[in-house]
Amino acid sequence: LKYAEWYYGPQQWMLHTLTGSLNNSTAAYDDARVIVSYQDYKESRHSRKLDADFRNHQEENVKIAGLNADFQKQFREKNFIFYGLEVVYNNVNSQADNENIDDQTTVPAVTRYPDGKNHYTSLAAYFNYKRNMNDWITLLAGARYTYVRLYSSLEDTTFYPFPYEDITMNNGSLNGSLGLTWRPSTKWQVN
Repeated sequence: LKYAEWYYGPQQWMLHTLTGSLNNSTAAYDDARVIVSYQDYKESRHSRKLDADFRNHQEENVKIAGLNADFQKQFREKNFIFYGLEVVYNNVNSQADNENIDDQTTVPAVTRYPDGKNHYTSLAAYFNYKRNMNDWITLLAGARYTYVRLYSSLEDTTFYPFPYEDITMNNGSLNGSLGLTWRPSTKWQVN
């Protein structure tokens, strides 16, 4: 056996959302839905190797703020557009220590995530087009662009002496889709 103890602590999760819907038709949309959200999530891991004197405790606290906005518009009877955006911001706090099981003293330990500031942001926008060609064929086309930014700082480099103290990542991705749906009968659909 490798571990004498290995368990998760209790999870604490709080979620608040506020949703608004607009269904008064305008030039920009027929229906709109906006969701604002906030989450506060805490979890922990605890482990001690077999015959070891120290129990490792790792704790994470993640705060997440989000905004989603989705819109749809119908035009010329058989044509529909769907578009929207999403913004998500994560703030991650990671702590760790090793506890001596004999005298309950603690010493610093390796954290699961960097022990300084950790900010993860995702921004996305999408656009989809749907056309009902007739009663049995539907054309779908869409695109989504996502931008992701990560920033982390390392405060204690005792365990891993990296030659840097900050981590930054900036990436963007454009994805597309094209699809056709054929309904030869009320019981069959081919995508």
